[in-house]
Amino acid sequence: MIELYTAAAPNGWKATIALEELGLDYELHPVDLAAGEQRQESFLRLNPNGRIPVIVDHDGPVRRVIFESGAILLYLAEKTGRLMPADLDGRYEVIQWVMFQMGGGGDLGGSRARASNPQASVQVWARSVELLVSEQAVGYGTCLEGDSTNPRHLSPVP
Repeated sequence: MIELYTAAAPNGWKATIALEELGLDYELHPVDLAAGEQRQESFLRLNPNGRIPVIVDHDGPVRRVIFESGAILLYLAEKTGRLMPADLDGRYEVIQWVMFQMGGGGDLGGSRARASNPQASVQVWARSVELLVSEQAVGYGTCLEGDSTNPRHLSPVP
């Protein structure tokens, strides 16, 4: 059984979508971000960064705690043997786009509201979104067209 600690936010949705798409059993533990539950000691023992989502996988010989949505997506793909190509080149095409979305396009969605220059931030965010859905990006895999062998489709643009 997998425990999912998350909230109704884009990063939390990624883990939830992956668990649902993969048909894995999980127990949901809602985290109230407005109440600061992610800063409580019990949550910080799971993720010292105090961010959602976190999964705790009790299947297998050891209990695994995985945090950060990109790490969770990659872990679930590897755990199930789905959504990730078996060959090295294919794997790293997927990994690089997941990392781009986690550190680039996806992160900009949250940071744009905090930018000192909102217009410039929106332009950078829009360019990242454009790249994520461009023909060039789609050329690395048909995930936006329903290819179930690629976890990039589980990393929606915010």
